Amino acid sequence: MDAKLLSLYLFSSRPLRSSEYSGELYRILDRWTYRPSKFNDVEPLRNKWESQRRFIEICEANDKTYFGPLIVKWFKPSFNLMLTILYGPKSKNHSLSIFGCTGNAFGGETFPLALDLGDQIFEHLGFDYGFACVEAEYYHSNIYKDVQIDERTIQPVQVVGMEWPECIPGLYWCNYFGKAYFEQGFGRRIADLPNTTKLANGIRLMRSDSALD
Repeated sequence: MDAKLLSLYLFSSRPLRSSEYSGELYRILDRWTYRPSKFNDVEPLRNKWESQRRFIEICEANDKTYFGPLIVKWFKPSFNLMLTILYGPKSKNHSLSIFGCTGNAFGGETFPLALDLGDQIFEHLGFDYGFACVEAEYYHSNIYKDVQIDERTIQPVQVVGMEWPECIPGLYWCNYFGKAYFEQGFGRRIADLPNTTKLANGIRLMRSDSALD
């Protein structure tokens, strides 16, 4: 674990259909500061980023399966994006994660480039909730190091963040709250707090300027 690497997680309680997100997600990533290198639905990533048609085909294929990943890779700087599509009665959410972000590549300890990308994706793809933090904070908030599984097994277990959208997993360095929270009345209570940024479909709430605080 690299304690200073930043990860971003976004969640949607409704199904993400390719017709709603594939073209827009490609456009956002294509025009952002760093252009992706390759993508695919499984490793190894064989598709070059310029293959927009193939990108949309993979997204469309995800509409027809109960589990559909989309993996995007940047080589310089090196980091990854994964979009996970889940269908079925037990599926509670669909998610997008960006991980492996370094301060040097993303504008320093305030990670302005990560916030810019997170804001765009959250707004244009209509996610409901999200957060971003460095790995040290996530590990400290979410992982119990030594949990007794059975008589022979002791292992780390993730204990927070598994039941969204039934509850808020926690407050992190960066937090996104979408329209669903405003409809419940929760969003209005935090919209006027310091360090909030209004977005088209909600707000972004920052705990501090630096992700390392």
